[in-house]
Amino acid sequence: MKDGKNMDEDSFGLVGSMSTGPILAIFILVLFTNSEMVPTTQTYTYTDNIFDQISQAIIPTLMESIIALLPICILFLVLNRVKFKLNKNTLVSILKGFIYTSLGLALFLIGVNEGFMDMGHYLGATLAEMGNSWLVITGLILGLVVVLAEPAVQVLGDQVNEISQGRIKKSVLLLF
Repeated sequence: MKDGKNMDEDSFGLVGSMSTGPILAIFILVLFTNSEMVPTTQTYTYTDNIFDQISQAIIPTLMESIIALLPICILFLVLNRVKFKLNKNTLVSILKGFIYTSLGLALFLIGVNEGFMDMGHYLGATLAEMGNSWLVITGLILGLVVVLAEPAVQVLGDQVNEISQGRIKKSVLLLF
């Protein structure tokens, strides 16, 4: 948001601070709604034919994607009429982009929900049966891998190293 010679220093920790909003919102929501975690008692069945599951999920997931992107599309159309006033060719290209985004989001969600959820549930159940220590160790390792693979964490490490003039090395920050 800022520019100038101190731009890098002003953005220090921006990603981390932006992540706290949603996390705090969930904490507050749980506090005010008296929510509690209740384990599920339903039995889980694994599919033998993934293509049947995918074909049944296409229309509902596509509708969910369209509904999720519709407010952004409507806002854009309103702003275009009031402020942007883009020409017809540009407007058609942007609307095609919304369609492609809806299709891409639907395909991604179908892959996640129908492809990975069975595997995730199976692995989670198997780890839970092995005992709490295996669950904690696996969660720790997966958490570390996810955090270290996050580009924002790498950028933050570079910024800390640069702003601290090398006193706090990126490798030390990533280790902790």
